[in-house]
Amino acid sequence: MDKIILTGGGTAGHITPNIALLPYLKDFEIHYVGQPNSMEEELIGREKNVIFHPLESVKLVRALTAKNLAVPFKLIKAKSKAKKLIDDIKPKVIFSKGGYASLPVMLAAKGIPLILHESDLSMGLANRLAVKKCRFACTSFSSTAENLPNGICTGAPLRQSIYDGKKEKAESICNLRGRKNLLVFGGSLGAAAVNEAVFSAVRELTEKFDVVHIVGKNNVFPIDCPRYFQLPFTNNIADFFDWADLCVIRGGANALFELVALKKPTLVVPLPKGNSRGDQVDNANYFKNLGCVRVLMQENLTSETLLSEVLELDKEKFALIENMRNVGGIDGTETIANLIKECAASS
Repeated sequence: MDKIILTGGGTAGHITPNIALLPYLKDFEIHYVGQPNSMEEELIGREKNVIFHPLESVKLVRALTAKNLAVPFKLIKAKSKAKKLIDDIKPKVIFSKGGYASLPVMLAAKGIPLILHESDLSMGLANRLAVKKCRFACTSFSSTAENLPNGICTGAPLRQSIYDGKKEKAESICNLRGRKNLLVFGGSLGAAAVNEAVFSAVRELTEKFDVVHIVGKNNVFPIDCPRYFQLPFTNNIADFFDWADLCVIRGGANALFELVALKKPTLVVPLPKGNSRGDQVDNANYFKNLGCVRVLMQENLTSETLLSEVLELDKEKFALIENMRNVGGIDGTETIANLIKECAASS
């Protein structure tokens, strides 16, 4: 059986798209390379028939710090270990979803077709460093592909399970039914600023909506309020997507593309530039300009502005849904899988 290496890690946004591809790659022996004792090891460990290989990598700190002086030396060491892994596995193709955990594998790929995917409007550092080595640089946004000699806009790799959510299953968990439903979630690690605004506005929000709030691990804050249900995380996100009439999220590309694919009216509170490279702001504004989402910048986020924006979202929901129906090229899962298969067949 032909083998494929998948890699990517650091956040769930670099891991779940790889998981989304697995149902399309059943004819291959799948190997996954990522950080040890990491989110990718935890999430990939739940997948049957995927062999996980831990590889210590190094993250560049986005600040002036002496820690960054050691990055080149640690990266050289990680690249050497990645090369040995690749030589041992002998994959037909390497597919990377980016993130610092993927960089040693991408840099070590030689003589093997390398495909990467960039979810964000602006390319992340790991992908920028490796893009010239790639057979294909797949992107979610067309303008990102236009600036790359090997770029191809495929859309985003989305978990097919998101289309199979059951509202009733979410209702059995949260025991909230019969009113308009608001889902708030900040990604795998939560979103402190969004959480705080919701905590402060919870009484006013629950006058209008049933609220499910996924706060992130280690962010649980006890609130005794009818019509409000809090979770640290959930493995049933598709069921809560189906339950939701409206959503409040950060600006991660995966969540944005999933909710646009599902035609869910959404308020985006992107992580501001300075806390990141500004990718979430770019992602959010792209879909705002298409009339698909509302955007509330974090510097303007208060309990009052959150409540006001959610109420406006409710008023505009039908127009937003119609605009989302007119956006094509959202779900690129099968397209990306077919590129992987084509490269494997020709290598």
